[in-house]
Amino acid sequence: MGLLSNHLNNAVTNMYVRFAKKLDAVKVFDEITDPDVVSWTERIGAASNGLEALELFKVLIFNGFEINEYTMTNVLSAISGERLLKPGKQIQEFCYRAGFF
Repeated sequence: MGLLSNHLNNAVTNMYVRFAKKLDAVKVFDEITDPDVVSWTERIGAASNGLEALELFKVLIFNGFEINEYTMTNVLSAISGERLLKPGKQIQEFCYRAGFF
């Protein structure tokens, strides 16, 4: 699968997330052989809860992907509704250190 395949899969994943079809979004992500930062960002957006989003974010960092503001927005959105204060503060600190603020 080439770059075009990733681009199309990312678009389909995003569509499923927007229509609240998160399980379908996860299925599309799982078919991507070489996910990029956009793929991972969409997958974080499809997380079923804040803790899952945090785990996916850790995988993204561990694999050396360059984090962008879209990734951070999805992570913060995922954890904001779950009262995950400590991880939220850690993500905020990460954003400051990474220069997002």
